[in-house]
Amino acid sequence: MCKYLSLDIGGTAIKYAVLDEEAVFTESGSTDTQAHLGGKKVVDNVRAIIDKYIKKYTLKAVSISTAGMVDTQKGEVFFAGETMPGYSHTEWKNIIEKEYGLYCVVENDVNCAAFAEFISGSGKDSEKMLCLTVGTGIGGSFISEKEVYHGANYSACEVGYMWIDGCEKNFQELCSTSTLCKAVAKKKNAGIEEWNGHKIFEYYKHGDEDCIYEVEKLCKNLSKGIANICYVLDPDTVVLGGGIMEQKDILKDLILKFLSVNLKPVMYEKLDVRFAAHGNKAGLLGAYYIARQDND
Repeated sequence: MCKYLSLDIGGTAIKYAVLDEEAVFTESGSTDTQAHLGGKKVVDNVRAIIDKYIKKYTLKAVSISTAGMVDTQKGEVFFAGETMPGYSHTEWKNIIEKEYGLYCVVENDVNCAAFAEFISGSGKDSEKMLCLTVGTGIGGSFISEKEVYHGANYSACEVGYMWIDGCEKNFQELCSTSTLCKAVAKKKNAGIEEWNGHKIFEYYKHGDEDCIYEVEKLCKNLSKGIANICYVLDPDTVVLGGGIMEQKDILKDLILKFLSVNLKPVMYEKLDVRFAAHGNKAGLLGAYYIARQDND
């Protein structure tokens, strides 16, 4: 049976998995991206993974989920941030198809996570789905007609850069997990290394006023951003992912409370807000599903 090698390339780690044609994980693992050593090192690390599995399995395709802005037609990362120096203009599709003779698809990591949720996760019964991932920044993806919407220049739904509080701060500067940790640390006169999302929510559950205030502030601003995007795209479903969203028992009621204020009732009443189901496997699964879709 043919296998698919799926990779999820982030600034910290490269996750990888071998999947069969039924989307069953045969093997999986991860390795350090070593992004600080430059884009060439990232490519070499991916080559090492492919070299390992091309000898072990009959591979049908290599599917890549990656940080950065991606031209899916060229299979190229045309822009990557400062955390991955020299990674911009990495021509994944060209490298892999020429060197290994394997079909290759490349997609942005948030789009891959969203597609996984759309195919077999929390958004599988939706028609027009908005997915937001909240972490060190905020990523967005919109799926309509069973396709990821890329926009004119493959930069659609880069919502983290959206201005929602005058012209002072953008969406991710107001609503990311890193912003929440910095805000709580400041209130506590503590170092940022002393606070993380898990600790903040533990304190929240025990009635800590500073943590309650900052979590509610985050949800209020997050709801503003969600409302703005909904006014433009009119999704039937919003799926929220990222590590912080594991606290859905707390966050869902808060987000819905503020969203009911920021979104007109005629839209709010028809909107379904859900939380991502696939966790850390979402990028790998989404890249795999895209490769399968292209091969079917």
